[in-house]
Amino acid sequence: NAATVAKHLAEKNQTEWSLGGSKKPAFLSDWRVESAKFSTIKPMSALGGEVALFVTHRPHSILKPHLHHYLSSLRRMGIAVQLVIAADDFDAEVPRDLLTLVDGLVVRENKGYDFAAWAQPLLLNPVLCESRILYLLNDSLVGPFSAEAFETLIGRIRSSSSDVIGLVHNYQVRWHLQSSFLALGARALKSR
Repeated sequence: NAATVAKHLAEKNQTEWSLGGSKKPAFLSDWRVESAKFSTIKPMSALGGEVALFVTHRPHSILKPHLHHYLSSLRRMGIAVQLVIAADDFDAEVPRDLLTLVDGLVVRENKGYDFAAWAQPLLLNPVLCESRILYLLNDSLVGPFSAEAFETLIGRIRSSSSDVIGLVHNYQVRWHLQSSFLALGARALKSR
């Protein structure tokens, strides 16, 4: 469920985050919580099916040049996109052309890592955990370079019986999946 997924993301993050001053859920009672500003620019309109929570970092009010292409590629595959902009300058204007590329857009103060940026929207919108596949993505991968290869990749994820899929793994410190591209299936999202 959303609380369990968000708890695991926040544990992984090992940082504090909050729901903008609202009462903490019971499972957070023992955690220190940091206050990150959070503003919904475009409420999520497409839910169910497949949803990508896509985190992009916006240092100095500048978005990465490959962002538009990546978001368009996800949409072409029928994946609803909730963009989370982790902003160093929280009050900087959001480019309006992004609104046509995403199903939802939020700006979040850049506190914590990807895991905090994913956990906060999950707590605020727990219906995201009812997705058939929830993609947890960030902007550290450039691409896709081939529409055909991307279609094949998404097709393999859709047909996989795995509950959790990561595109990249790493042995730094210990083996782990990198947070640049994770896909969580329905069983993983509903597990406790």
